[in-house]
Amino acid sequence: MKKRIISAVLAASAVGISVLPVPFVNAETDVIHGDIDASGTIDVTDITELSLALLGDRDLSEDQKKAADADGDGELSLADLAKFRQYLSKKISRREFNNITLESIVDITERDSLSVPAAIEKFYEDEYFRYEFGGIKSAYVECTFSDGSRMNVKEALESGMVTISDLDKYKIDYRRTTEMTAVVKEVKDGQMLLIPAEGSKELRSCDLIMADYAVEQKFKVGDTVVVEYDGYIYETYPAQIYASRVRIVNSDVTGDITDITDRYETVIVGADRDKWMAGYKAVMISSMDDYDEYIGTDSNENENLAKKGIEVSEEFFKTNRLAVMIDYSEGCNGVKFTLTRVKIDKDGNVHLYYDKEVPEFMTNLASVAHYITVVPASENTESKTLLHLNEIRVRH
Repeated sequence: MKKRIISAVLAASAVGISVLPVPFVNAETDVIHGDIDASGTIDVTDITELSLALLGDRDLSEDQKKAADADGDGELSLADLAKFRQYLSKKISRREFNNITLESIVDITERDSLSVPAAIEKFYEDEYFRYEFGGIKSAYVECTFSDGSRMNVKEALESGMVTISDLDKYKIDYRRTTEMTAVVKEVKDGQMLLIPAEGSKELRSCDLIMADYAVEQKFKVGDTVVVEYDGYIYETYPAQIYASRVRIVNSDVTGDITDITDRYETVIVGADRDKWMAGYKAVMISSMDDYDEYIGTDSNENENLAKKGIEVSEEFFKTNRLAVMIDYSEGCNGVKFTLTRVKIDKDGNVHLYYDKEVPEFMTNLASVAHYITVVPASENTESKTLLHLNEIRVRH
């Protein structure tokens, strides 16, 4: 009878469960809680190991027994098997599976008045929303648990040890955003009437949405746009949202052009200022002669590029070029550049498409930075880097 009961539990456990990351390492024993087979994940294999042990068909080591003791009572039983199943079917949280509780979440930058870089940091994303801090500070938002362990908020969210509602409980300040793709139906006085894209979640609320926006940008009927907003839809007709960012996704280049967005690599490095006084906004570096002229093999920038994995040589330029955007004193003052597309036309010219997000308030610092994109080589030695900026005025 015992074998039949456990076998039935095992069969039921295999339905509707998933593979979850290893939840917790016991600091005293170095045993990974739940990971019986030491595979680095908790899955149906661990349930199988425990089931066979309960049937008497598998001998577990002492460490494996500790890993399998899900309820922490020192014994292996059907209760442990049930808890494994609850966790893998996501009916209990990782904290509950680990038998620990959340003690606190503290923003150390607020508590200790610490300064952090003033930029938007995405620290988590779920099926519906992106969550951001108004500064690079996720490493300083600390979660403390009842067993004395600590994690920063990014690690804790990704591993399931805390939830966004926990951040709300402890009054951690963040902003929530989401995006909607839509077609512009009407434009008037800082408002756009939008038709949400087919299949978008917004269509569940309304087939027409009026968006207030604060970007100094011209939109026209028929434009396809991506609208960033806080996730709140006011259920009038048309429905209403407030857009914090809007970008046009229509292509402004026609003809024989190839999209290589999935085949580029970009790094950002500080420039040696004496090399960049000619007022260029974009250059193409196709040879070692170009490289020495614009960057310099003996420059600090060359060393920084090498540290980021780009080591140039004559051999490098046989198959690659460097398409460079030069940022004069904008990024250091709060402007955010995001590369969205990379394309090559029939003449070998490289088109870089950047969203340029301009904050409502800016500082007045001075610096030069290079946004360097590695692209395939071209037979045309006169090819250029062409810059396309989608300027977005951000209001908070």
